[in-house]
Amino acid sequence: MIGRRLVLAAPFLAAAPAFAFPERQVHLIVPFGPAGGVDFTARVLADAMGSVWGTPPLVENKAGAGGIVGSQTVAHAAPDGYTLLMGSIGTLSIVPAIRSRLPYDAERDFVPVARLTDVPNVLVVRNGLAAHSVKDVIDLARANPDTLTYSSAGVGTSNHMAGELFQHMTGTRMRHVPYKGGNTMDLVSGLVDMSFDNLPTALPYIQTGRLRALAVTGTKRSMTAPDLPTIAEAGVPGFDVVGWVGLFAPAKTPTAIVEDVRRAVVTALARKDVIDRLIQQGAEAAVPSDQPGFAAFLTADRKKWKELANDAGIKDPD
Repeated sequence: MIGRRLVLAAPFLAAAPAFAFPERQVHLIVPFGPAGGVDFTARVLADAMGSVWGTPPLVENKAGAGGIVGSQTVAHAAPDGYTLLMGSIGTLSIVPAIRSRLPYDAERDFVPVARLTDVPNVLVVRNGLAAHSVKDVIDLARANPDTLTYSSAGVGTSNHMAGELFQHMTGTRMRHVPYKGGNTMDLVSGLVDMSFDNLPTALPYIQTGRLRALAVTGTKRSMTAPDLPTIAEAGVPGFDVVGWVGLFAPAKTPTAIVEDVRRAVVTALARKDVIDRLIQQGAEAAVPSDQPGFAAFLTADRKKWKELANDAGIKDPD
């Protein structure tokens, strides 16, 4: 798989002329606090892009309101390519689907530059739960409607929406227990039954046997945990939730600058040391696509979550 990613990147690299951008330091805005998955991706990317541009971008954490504060900063920044957003499935696909008012328009106020990483969630259960497979979870949930609990890091997070999609596709009913941030420790202690947790967060507890992993949520097995089946493989065909991270520029950023940044990202993500660092943390470098390809992916992703939010009646108070 790693070799395939390098091969796919090769045409972009071979055709790339010298970079005309930047002339000063670029700022990467992470709309969350340090140490999370988006922050980790930003720092790996910044290190790698430093070798492409000569000077690494400066990573700035601007947390608040579930990613809205940092996203708003970039939406209102000068469209010159020097202030870029580390966007994600939560901030730019799910949040717009469940909130009627935002201080920016997720579609009109940003230009998608490049999809950076894909991070699957993982269905994990507490050790005392009588479920050793996805089928067991479905059977338990059907036999005990509204009894099984699943936790998330908050309304509208990828682990919340993965749980909603699971119920929608399996005809089950479970109780959602939202937290404001970390939810894993209450699952470890047995206060909740399961979670569709982020793989990098859950991985240490899986490896030490404190949580039982049943399946990953993407369409393909994770390179970090290749022995785990996908939920689709395990009995829910078509199930697909991947917590992507992407790079975005303010609207009206010149196309030439967007393309310069995109080509620098493709160069950085093709490095084996970068790929390896991401895999160790449960993430995978995204297969390179052109800017229209990333834009098309975003359109489909936003449609998917908007439809689910409408069907399930999910709304986050404005």
